[in-house]
Amino acid sequence: MKQLMLHWKQSVIGREPFEKRIRLVDNKGVYKWHMLKAVLFLDQEGQLTNWFGSCTNIDDYVQDMKRKDEFINIASHELKTPITSLKALLQLLERMKGDLSNKMIPGLIEKANRNVNKVNDLVADLLNVSAMNDGQLQLNKTAINLAELIGDCVHHIRIDQQYEIITEGDTNIMVMADAGRIEQVITNFITNAIKYAPDSKKIMVVLSQTIDDVKVAVTDKGPGILPEKIPHLFDRYYQVNDKSNHYSGLGLGLYICAEIIKKHNGKIGAISDPGNGSTFWFSIPI
Repeated sequence: MKQLMLHWKQSVIGREPFEKRIRLVDNKGVYKWHMLKAVLFLDQEGQLTNWFGSCTNIDDYVQDMKRKDEFINIASHELKTPITSLKALLQLLERMKGDLSNKMIPGLIEKANRNVNKVNDLVADLLNVSAMNDGQLQLNKTAINLAELIGDCVHHIRIDQQYEIITEGDTNIMVMADAGRIEQVITNFITNAIKYAPDSKKIMVVLSQTIDDVKVAVTDKGPGILPEKIPHLFDRYYQVNDKSNHYSGLGLGLYICAEIIKKHNGKIGAISDPGNGSTFWFSIPI
């Protein structure tokens, strides 16, 4: 308040427009950002006659800017990590280019490819979100067999046979959908189960059908998610921030999944029992 009054006196003395961002408490006891503005009115002789002021709630704008800044910091960090690693690997390979028989080369190339894939995935997420914001996410719907699509996803995801990914359900279900986009959602669910529930060596993918729609659910037996976090999982830039794991990201994966399913006129959600695992699911009309 002291700084506010000082700023106001300076405007009065200098006869300059007043502008100040402050926090005001509402009737629920919640502090929100407001913008105070005032301009002076002068008569024909240049004498101050009055001030005209306004107070506008800008809390949503301020919070959006904070989230944007946080996202830029996260994106910069996430991109910098694999790029730094890739640079170091290429420097090593540069030194070894004269000795192609060196047994370290295949391993270095594999690590370099993994880092390139990480950068590619991050950039793909950013481009997907940009397309969604511009309303340019297009679907190429065709008749697809969901069980076969899930089989392809599982085949590509299995990592050195460390995880048992079991698929159950009707293998004859056909839907009109964008195969690439639906595969993106299923892949995200399974890879998240692997990342955030690493001790859950068995992951279930269940395909079921009702009269109106078909449902795909991916279940792990990991640590689960706290109930208060469930409603925010599909929000843009949201991250669970679970200290029990070392994985981070842009907070865009599940948001993109939700937008893809929404575009299919479907539904998406998650249920979890802390300590006993989580289930991520989506349904789309038949």
